[in-house]
Amino acid sequence: MEKDNKLISLLNETHSWPGKYVFKFVVPKDSHSELKNRTGQSKIISEKKSRTGRFISLTIEDYFLSGKDVLSYYQRLSDIDGLISL
Repeated sequence: MEKDNKLISLLNETHSWPGKYVFKFVVPKDSHSELKNRTGQSKIISEKKSRTGRFISLTIEDYFLSGKDVLSYYQRLSDIDGLISL
């Protein structure tokens, strides 16, 4: 809980809310469709396969009211197999 509060404080210090926030994710090819489905209406800015084709990186943008909303978004995706958040 304390860690969450620190992350929310950092987000609030470095961003103006409401506003856009950009996420970068790397996911195994097998989890790609699940990530896309769970990001809903978020705008996918770019998708790129790794050299070997085993992974896909995605840059995603969405609009949030607060740093707390950004953290909730990360938490909602955190159980996707092999997901790396950058």
